[in-house]
Amino acid sequence: MSKSFVNPQADLLFPQPRPEWVREQVALFNKELLPIRREEKFKEMALSPFVFLRGTAHLFWADFGGAHLAKAFGGKNGTRTWLCGDMHCGNFGAFTDAKGRLVYDVTDFDESVIADYQFDLWRLVVSLNLLARENRMKPHHRRVLVKACAKGYFREVGRLAKDPKGAREALDRKSAHGALKHFLEHVQSKQGRARMLERWCVEAGDDFAFNRGKTDLDTVAPGMEPALREALGDYAEQLKPWPVKQIGFFEVKDIALRLHQGVGSYGFNRYYALVEVESGGKWNYRILDVKFQPKPSPWPYLPKRAKQKTKEACGGNHALRVVLAYQALGRDADPWLGWLKLKEGEYCVRERSPYKAALPYRKVDAGVASQMGGALARAHCRAREHFARKAWKRLKGRERKFVSMLQVIAHAYADQVTMDYRSFLEWRKN
Repeated sequence: MSKSFVNPQADLLFPQPRPEWVREQVALFNKELLPIRREEKFKEMALSPFVFLRGTAHLFWADFGGAHLAKAFGGKNGTRTWLCGDMHCGNFGAFTDAKGRLVYDVTDFDESVIADYQFDLWRLVVSLNLLARENRMKPHHRRVLVKACAKGYFREVGRLAKDPKGAREALDRKSAHGALKHFLEHVQSKQGRARMLERWCVEAGDDFAFNRGKTDLDTVAPGMEPALREALGDYAEQLKPWPVKQIGFFEVKDIALRLHQGVGSYGFNRYYALVEVESGGKWNYRILDVKFQPKPSPWPYLPKRAKQKTKEACGGNHALRVVLAYQALGRDADPWLGWLKLKEGEYCVRERSPYKAALPYRKVDAGVASQMGGALARAHCRAREHFARKAWKRLKGRERKFVSMLQVIAHAYADQVTMDYRSFLEWRKN
């Protein structure tokens, strides 16, 4: 895929039907998937414009990657930082950090790159507008949602420009408010390691094994399990510091193929590894998420300097790219975070948090949107020293214009995504 596949007629602020281009791009991007996996992904994408957006980050980057919109409030070296790369409201969630604290933050780094901060923000507000439409909110309430997110981001950058240490603050049960606070309290009371193992595993004598009767797990292909076990052993030797007290104890009990993942990741190899990490206890197990990492969706469309910076950071190793982004954007990142190499490429490894949970979309209101904006701002500021100060130079005194521009982008591009979605449905029907 190359720059030649960017739609030359695209005007981000004036949506228009482009059925042939959408069909070509979706087919091209997904051509390497197995037919059965491609069909599963397309069925998900057909559910709504919001889900379609989540499955087509490549279309967003084809449209925005070469645009000049970033110059209004960034577009400088100082406003470049690690991005999520596939930022939408579904890529926030609850999980436990390295200190065991339940937090709400960005959870997905598969598409992460180094680029101007506004790409993340644009995609987030577009997703909020589409979600509001899916939730049947009136136009006024859609604008309220986007405005809250934009102000949350703007004001947090302003605060962190004066107090950079604030970027390390967690959005947890103490600091969250409204629907988000209630959600975190519910997760804390209902989830945990024991319940996670009960959900995914069955007892096998004195041990546990994955429950392959679940529709989300399947048997690993013949010949793959020995290679995975060996690679996991090499991965474990690289962990520093060792994440638990019993140093070096690492016994792989079972490995399963993970099915039905996020719509953007459909079709890529992903495994769950059940690992005992301390002896003598019923719950001394971890589920490691082992996920193949190809080139990210933004890759063909990144501005030249942004791609160069990303390459310099990861050396072309895309699992390492994900690890570096997680460490930069995260706060007290997963101590099991790492990567391994198999014949077909590099895989990122991280623990599946016992408290992994997503806020129900119907609960996303202006208060939640504002906190999402603030959380994204803190992530961007953590990822690069002095980012807050340099970004604030472009933002200070311009809140009204900043919010207005995000409103225009959110509404116009949500219209474009909806048109593209209809073109996709028509293609599927025919």
